[in-house]
Formats: sequence, C-alpha cells, structure tokens
Amino acid sequence: MDLEFDIPLSHELVEIVKTVIDRSDGCLKEIYFEVNFIQEHLKLISERSPCLKRLTIYSVQEEFETELIESRHKFPSLEKLGLIGCFEFTDKGMQSIGQIKNLKHFTFGGIYFEERSQSNKQAYQIANNLHGLRKL
Repeated sequence: MDLEFDIPLSHELVEIVKTVIDRSDGCLKEIYFEVNFIQEHLKLISERSPCLKRLTIYSVQEEFETELIESRHKFPSLEKLGLIGCFEFTDKGMQSIGQIKNLKHFTFGGIYFEERSQSNKQAYQIANNLHGLRKL
C-alpha cells in the first residue's frame, strides 16, 4: 500500500486508510505513508496488520511516539522501519523501537539540517537500543 497522494487530512482519509487495511484482511506486507500520517493510522495498522514486514513513514505532521510505544509488540513480523522527516524521539521511544523483535533495517533521518549535537544524540540512541540491526 503506497499512500503518497495529497489528500487533505480529514475523517475521510482515516476512513480510506481503514478501508484499505481492512480489505487486506490482515495480509498487508508493506505500507508507505507520505504526509498526513496521524496516530489513528498507526493504531489501525498495528491492530489490523499482523503480517506487516515493512513500514515507512515520511514527513509526519503529528507526534506519534506514544502510539508507537504502545503498538511495538503488535508488529511481530516487522523487519524494516523507516521514519524520515519525523519528530525527535525520546530515549523511551527509541527503546520501544529496539524492542521490535525482527527489526533488521532502520532508516531514520530528517529532511532538514540538524545541529551536530542533535545528530550525535540520535546516533547514541540508536546504538544503545537497536542491537539487532543489519542495516541503518
């Protein structure tokens, strides 16, 4: 499922995402979101897509770290996670990503230039919490 279109954020978009996920009947393997991603989408994905292997979220408008922390155990098959242009994660958020058992590939970055100290902090968070990665 590739949601790379520019639909205004609304109740209709949540319903579209819900319909697509429900039609997959739990067999969805990959989801790519670009813009207009909200907590409700992550909740729907985690509750209805247990076979998900790849999740990429690009340029998020809303913080969803709390939902990610709560849903990390609902992705038993997740191998690849991409969070690009998202918000800054706390240590707890990065620890929760590290608890995704089958995670092998992690992409994390901004769409803007960061101060070196911020980049170093993120590097330490990743190094301390994502031990099983094969690709970063």
